[in-house]
Amino acid sequence: MAADGNDLVLKIDGVKYAFKLTSATKTDGTPLLTLSTAADTKIDAEDVTLDADGILSLNKDDTVKLLTKTDSNELTYTGTKALNHTYTKDAETAGAGTAAITTTGTLAKSQDGKSLVLNVDGVKYAFTLAPTVANENTLLELSNAEDTKIGKGDVTVKTSGVLKNLKQGEKVYLLKKTGGGKLIATDITDTVNLPGIYGTIEGTVAEDTINNALVLTVTKAESLWDNVDDSYKYIIVVKDATKNTGNEVTVGAGETADKSAIAALAKSDTDATELTGNTLNVNGKVTGRAVGANSVKGNATANNVTIGAGATVNGFVAGGMTQDGTANNNTVTINGGTVKGTIYGSNLGVLTSSDNTMNIYGKDNTAGNIANFNNYNFYLPAGTSNGDIILHLTDKADTDMTNSKVTVRANGALNLYNNESVYLIKKEGGELLNTGMTQDVDFKVGVTATITGTVEKKDNNLVLNIAGPERPSSSGGSGGGYFPPSTPSSTEKTETTDSSDDSDSSSGSGGSSGSGSSGSSRSSRSSSKSGNTSNAENANGASSSSDSSRSSSSSSARTPRVTINPDTKSAVETRAAQSNVVNMGSDYFVDTTLPQIAGLAYGADGFGAFGGSSGSAHMRYKTGSHVDARGTAFNAGIAKKNANKSGTFTWGPFFETGHGDYDSYLDNGTHGSGSTSYTGGGVFARQAFARRAQAHRSCSKAAGNTPRQQRRRSNSTSARPATSASSRA
Repeated sequence: MAADGNDLVLKIDGVKYAFKLTSATKTDGTPLLTLSTAADTKIDAEDVTLDADGILSLNKDDTVKLLTKTDSNELTYTGTKALNHTYTKDAETAGAGTAAITTTGTLAKSQDGKSLVLNVDGVKYAFTLAPTVANENTLLELSNAEDTKIGKGDVTVKTSGVLKNLKQGEKVYLLKKTGGGKLIATDITDTVNLPGIYGTIEGTVAEDTINNALVLTVTKAESLWDNVDDSYKYIIVVKDATKNTGNEVTVGAGETADKSAIAALAKSDTDATELTGNTLNVNGKVTGRAVGANSVKGNATANNVTIGAGATVNGFVAGGMTQDGTANNNTVTINGGTVKGTIYGSNLGVLTSSDNTMNIYGKDNTAGNIANFNNYNFYLPAGTSNGDIILHLTDKADTDMTNSKVTVRANGALNLYNNESVYLIKKEGGELLNTGMTQDVDFKVGVTATITGTVEKKDNNLVLNIAGPERPSSSGGSGGGYFPPSTPSSTEKTETTDSSDDSDSSSGSGGSSGSGSSGSSRSSRSSSKSGNTSNAENANGASSSSDSSRSSSSSSARTPRVTINPDTKSAVETRAAQSNVVNMGSDYFVDTTLPQIAGLAYGADGFGAFGGSSGSAHMRYKTGSHVDARGTAFNAGIAKKNANKSGTFTWGPFFETGHGDYDSYLDNGTHGSGSTSYTGGGVFARQAFARRAQAHRSCSKAAGNTPRQQRRRSNSTSARPATSASSRA
């Protein structure tokens, strides 16, 4: 309202049009709205709301009049408006599946210029069969009086799981006309292939004119046992057994299983055959399905399927399958392969299914879909970066992860920073169902670095979001955002002096050692230099030495997004163990070998040989917590003795080596264990003075290396989602 002089006027800001289609909407030319005005009617698509409710009695190429002008004035329509309405309902036969009708169309001005119409450009029918669908079940009934026209390509049939009941010659009514109108589907005949409990089910979709219906008829119900005998090495058939365990089948790289690959297949469909602990490894190609164990009346539990890098499975994958038993504790692992079908923990529709686990390693894995797992474990590979895809799902159906647990772990240094993300699952279409899903994302890289982040549903994808410092803009390179802390590089040299014989103390760096003495006392051991190398691997196989050098070179330019935790001390304790094994060899040389050299029976030429082994020794070193070490030392060499004016001068080369095992313990329960060894050589010299009994001076110099292997265990947060884990560093 507004004042215009002495008048109060109403100004029209806009006119909105709302249309709603129902099952009663006609295509006989009757408009939803009639206008008879003395002015032109101007409609923009933005001013139109078009909704639909329920089943629409429409066919492709139908026209629905939304608005008609009955006066002589002009109708103008601008813009674009489309209809995309999907109606989904449960099957008429309870538990048989679902049916969906999708109607699409566009708004336009009619040819006579008097009407706004909806031109229907497509009506699609999608039928999803439940695993329990049976003979003569009905999915959809249409009670409208109008004819229903269905063309080729307008019908799709799929399943929500492995079909249990359908047999050859049986049929399912996909659609029935019950209201008097006819079904016209003369060109609809099509062939479908569906997964059955015994094998592939083939069928045809066609019009049934007698029953005025669209029918799926089973033309073939393939049995997995067909054409499978003892000569086919990729399926182990279990005959006349009530329990079977421990089979293993491998489809090697370059091999093709031209049927299916199953580690254990129950031959009997009447006996309660229990299949447990069977393993299928796929590194080649499987043209059918890949299953750990396939029972019928019995249980399928604790079976394993691994799809390796470069492997391809054309059908579906299942850890365990059964018709009437339980399918629990089965595991499927995918590590770089491609599965064109769905990956199941157990077949859908099974009576009981729990604790089934899927492990996803690496990135760029591909599958049709995933279903029926309780646990999803994602292992991010080293170098994982922003936007990487771990698992790509190509099926446009929904993915149900309801009440599952998602765990994320790292298999090396990750190149991730604040607000960056990784697609754990990226879907081509369909909805991701994640109600009640839990997550475990705070975890360690080795025993040193803890990563934080959250898993969320985003645009129907499963995304890992990272929290931490910003990515550097100009320096720091593209190294890891998360990596273990630095350790001495392979070229670093350390110099240590050890004048203690207290076995409860920790010494310096490990290495090859030679020493001399002014008697038999270890306290006078001279300092030695060692050019030692130490190769370490982190918990998941990535090189710590390379990571540390990268860390030291760029630490001033960026801050790694890590939290260092007290377990880092475990790595230092293993260094102490290594050093003490080397010192054990030095002690043996001083305490045993030098006195042996002094008492040698030298030949006329002044030469003598020496050597010996220390035997096994046990040592405990207190490091705040403690390290237990066990080791053996060995040395051998040649000595040359010459008389001089002061007495006798003895010198010579020697070789030494040793090996030890150790266990380190932190107060919080972290347990490190491993082995160490050293190898080296050197030269010693000893001057004995004739004027003073027992007086002498000695010195030595040695060099060598100390390769080391280590394993760590922790009763706190581990490097993998299991209750305990091992790692190498």
